Amino acid sequence: MTKPRSTDPRLLRHPSQARWTPPASRADHQVAIAGQERPSHPSGAARYGDHRRLQAKYAELHAHSAFSFLDGASQPADLAYRAAELGLSAMALTDHDGLYGAVQFATAAREVGLPTVFGSELTLGAGPEAVGADDPPGTHLLVLARGPTGYKRLSRSIAEAYLAVGEKGPPRYNLEDLAALGRGEWLVATGCRKGAVRQALAAGGPRAGAQELARLVALFGRDNVAVEITASGDPADPARNAALAELASAARVPLIATGNVHYARVREFPLASAMA
Repeated sequence: MTKPRSTDPRLLRHPSQARWTPPASRADHQVAIAGQERPSHPSGAARYGDHRRLQAKYAELHAHSAFSFLDGASQPADLAYRAAELGLSAMALTDHDGLYGAVQFATAAREVGLPTVFGSELTLGAGPEAVGADDPPGTHLLVLARGPTGYKRLSRSIAEAYLAVGEKGPPRYNLEDLAALGRGEWLVATGCRKGAVRQALAAGGPRAGAQELARLVALFGRDNVAVEITASGDPADPARNAALAELASAARVPLIATGNVHYARVREFPLASAMA
C-alpha cells in the first residue's frame, strides 16, 4: 500500500471510517482528522502520483460544487480530481443544505485514491424571502460527518428540515435539535462570513463572537466544534483571522484553515465570480 507523505495516524483513511480526534493540547490547534493510511488505487497512483506538489499536510474541509446552485462552479468529480493533482491529504464536499453530489464525488475520489469527508453547509433562520434573493438571509453552520452514522443523521436532519417547511423554500432547522441528533457524530465549524460567530464578531467585537462560540460549544460539546479561518483576499482577512484564532484559543477548540472552495480550476473563476 502506498503511504502518504506523512503517516500521522490522525489523517483520514476512508469516508466510511472517518473519525475526528481532538488535538492533545491547546498548542495543537490544527486540522486533526483521524484514520490511518491513504488508500492506494492503481489508477490514482498512475495518473496523479507524480504530480502532487503540496509539501505540507492539508485537507480541504469546505468546498462547494455546482450542486450548491448559483454558488459553486465545478462538478464534484472535478473538485476531487483537482484535489488529487494538488496532493491534498483529503477533501470534504459541503454543498448547501444537501448531499446531492456525494455519489459523484465519492466515485471520482475512489478513482484517484483521495480520502473524503462528507458534510453540508446548513442555512439557519432563512424564510420564504430567501428564495431568489441575491444574498439570502440566515446564518450558516458547516457540518462534517465523522462516519456512516453521522452521514445518516445529517441526511435525516436535512430531509426533516425540508419537510418541516411543507412547500418550496429553504429548509427549517432548529439548532438545538441538530445538536441533539449530531452530537458526537459531527464536527461543526463556525463557517464563512455568514457563520454566526463571524457575524457576531463583525457586529459586536470579540466578546460577542465569544458568546456565539460558547453557545456552539455548549450545544455540540467542545470536542465537536472548530473555528474556521479563510484567506479570501479581503484586506480585512489578517485582522479577522487573528481575532478568530484568539477566540479558538480562549475556548480551547481547534482552529482550522479552509479555502471555502467554489471552483476547481482558475479558468472557472469567472463563472464562480459571476454567481457570487
